Amino acid sequence: MRFDAPEILDRWFGMTCYVTDGDGVRGALKEREEDWIVEEILPDGAVLELERPVLRPSGYEGLWTHFVLIKRGLGSYDAIYLLARELGVPISHFSWAGNKDKIGITVQRVSVWGVPPERLLAVRVPGITIASPIRELRRVHIGELAGNRFTIRIRNTEPERVRELIEEFNETGWTVNYFGYQRFGVTRPLTHIVGKLLVMKRYEDALVLYICSPSPVETPVTLEAKRAILEGDIKRGARMLPEKTFMFEREMLREYARTGDAMRAWKVLPAWLLNIVAESYQSYLWNRTVSRLAERGYDLLAREGRGLKVPLVGHNTELGDDDVSRVVKEILEEEEITIPMFKNRRFPPLTIRGTQRVAILRTQISVLSSGDDWVTIRFTLKPGAFATTVLREIFKHRMLEAMMSRVARERGLDTIIRRFHVCIEVARRALDGDVRSAVEWGLSEISRYIT
Repeated sequence: MRFDAPEILDRWFGMTCYVTDGDGVRGALKEREEDWIVEEILPDGAVLELERPVLRPSGYEGLWTHFVLIKRGLGSYDAIYLLARELGVPISHFSWAGNKDKIGITVQRVSVWGVPPERLLAVRVPGITIASPIRELRRVHIGELAGNRFTIRIRNTEPERVRELIEEFNETGWTVNYFGYQRFGVTRPLTHIVGKLLVMKRYEDALVLYICSPSPVETPVTLEAKRAILEGDIKRGARMLPEKTFMFEREMLREYARTGDAMRAWKVLPAWLLNIVAESYQSYLWNRTVSRLAERGYDLLAREGRGLKVPLVGHNTELGDDDVSRVVKEILEEEEITIPMFKNRRFPPLTIRGTQRVAILRTQISVLSSGDDWVTIRFTLKPGAFATTVLREIFKHRMLEAMMSRVARERGLDTIIRRFHVCIEVARRALDGDVRSAVEWGLSEISRYIT
């Protein structure tokens, strides 16, 4: 194993090691939407293929309508929000098995209560296609899938070197089952810090950091909007934020402007999204724990190769005196967090239960096709696993450059790295002191890199 992962973004998100030894290859990810295709695998093993997305009826009809959601350039939450608004039904009427990437083309099964199939087919929302709606007796439940199939094109790369690295990975057959970059945010790389503030019940600090902290992809418009919010002109700042990328934040700000109550502003978020923000901190703690175990030589393949189970800490976690529990206790002490803090009686959606997660992620990567400077690969992952966790074994220290290729080409990789350093420093200052001062400093610093 290698333990030389870079600070940005790997170590910042608790990922310190690689399983394979080969140096990473240069390349670009998500240059085009069709470069990143995610197709859901149904519980019976059938793949919802992009070209032929078909749901088979169970034979039990009811008031739920199951359908295939194909989306481009939208996150799962954003897509459901837009569908709910277009149909005039509450977001709570929707359910789905798993969240899908924002950038790319994704295919997944979704269910909605009380909306007939013909009405769904009539919906017209940019970036969204509805297919194969059928009436069913029951809803789709979270986790009700066998996994996801990823078809990814790597551009601006060295095909032969990619093949060599894939061969090395396939010989190993596994990597650390880290929560990937998107779990914490790439364009807003501090969701786990916001989650920690929510666990600590610092609602206003969390709100300010979540909405106003600088971003590596900050624009003059969003910079001005965030400054207006910090200066107290919340309504004007909310109006200035682009609706497509800040739809939920705008709603939170309206509630905060109306009531002045940060907790009520957080309650505007759907419970599932609020839970995701809070649980990002739980994910960060898990990454740190499994990294430290690996660094100390602990066998992550324990339990006859099926993989060591590592606690995802929550209010019901019970720690013993074994090696894994001792590492968890160390990290909680360093974070100045206690297990009872994960229970929130006043704000139940922020209550985080504990569970366990297997430390290893198994898969095999196939090369589908290649050209002079591109390679298309495919692999499948079980629910809850991240494609970027596999890809970081191929790119190693060039992973940030690969993920941010388009932005780096426009603005320069050095500038993007400086912006990330600013964002991380804001988060550190926010935890150690006054959040507003930290954010004001960060917006001032980030403005130096905006033209």
